[in-house]
Amino acid sequence: MAANMEEAKAHLKEHGWVKLPSVLTKDDAAHALDRLWKAKKTSEANGEATFQPILDPDPSNVRVFYLPELDPLFRSMLTHPTGLELTKSVLGERFLVSNFSANIARPGSQSMALHSDQSIVLPEPWLNIWAVNVMWCLTRMAKENGATLYIPGSNKWTCWADVPANAPDLLVPFEAEASDIVVLDGRLWHTSGSNITKDDDRAILFAYYSAPYMRQLVNWTAKLPKELQETLGPELKELFGSSHIGYVVYGDLRYMADKYPQRPPYQQPYNGPTGMEAAKQVLGNMACAPTVAALLNEAPTAGVVEFEFVREIFVKVPAANKDYKMLKAMLSMKMQETWMRMECLQKSNGESAGAA
Repeated sequence: MAANMEEAKAHLKEHGWVKLPSVLTKDDAAHALDRLWKAKKTSEANGEATFQPILDPDPSNVRVFYLPELDPLFRSMLTHPTGLELTKSVLGERFLVSNFSANIARPGSQSMALHSDQSIVLPEPWLNIWAVNVMWCLTRMAKENGATLYIPGSNKWTCWADVPANAPDLLVPFEAEASDIVVLDGRLWHTSGSNITKDDDRAILFAYYSAPYMRQLVNWTAKLPKELQETLGPELKELFGSSHIGYVVYGDLRYMADKYPQRPPYQQPYNGPTGMEAAKQVLGNMACAPTVAALLNEAPTAGVVEFEFVREIFVKVPAANKDYKMLKAMLSMKMQETWMRMECLQKSNGESAGAA
């Protein structure tokens, strides 16, 4: 289907599905099929029914649920790089394993309901892709042996009203070989086909991934035995949603001090005058600047009070500036005392200027 991974991603986003050939070897597919039949027996021995009337009209459709519990091979398939890369291309970096099950369509099996994976778990409208199904073909998949049928373009439908009355006439089969995968986005409408052959099983594994803010179909924390969960690596723990805190999907969890650093004003970057030059620049707005500068230089340092007109100086003087301590000492006087002295000086200078 797709010549390379980038083409596959683009096809999946546009059409809602893509097929990749030979992701497994033929031997690997045959081995997985053998393990699946053994998993079926184990599942039944555990009391799990492999016929689900809510899904299928007859027992010729064999369903095997909870595959990760039954065999380590299936757990490893959940982290196969190809399946994960395609899933990430539409769901983003973070998602969960909602379900991992198998459907073996044996001769005589009939179609299940027409649906999209999102339509049966989420209310309309379906405006985005919130689920991905990676179908692992363990046998040949063709129309006559019950291939999955889909409606081209249905990944654009956003509500039940979009499903036309002639939907069955629009269905076409996915055809694939053992070892191929077919990836569907959660909006694509599909159903299982009817197996009209005499002796040709169609076996598929469905690795169903979902956005991490969706409830998983399987509560893996409750389903998987504790001793099995303890053996899982970090990747599978996160995929099953059994990690300590779980995923944070959107937002920024940086600590307040990191996101909103509150540096003192005198630590703010500044490329202008510093030290005494900065003081002179601010004081230069006053006629008595030289006299005030001299007065401040001699002021007592007890009771540090910053008054508004010199506060700008603190912004302009980096802590590392060699003149900072001297400047701070200059400005460390009580506000009332400072303003009284400045008012006297201003009056004195004004009178001098008038006399001149």
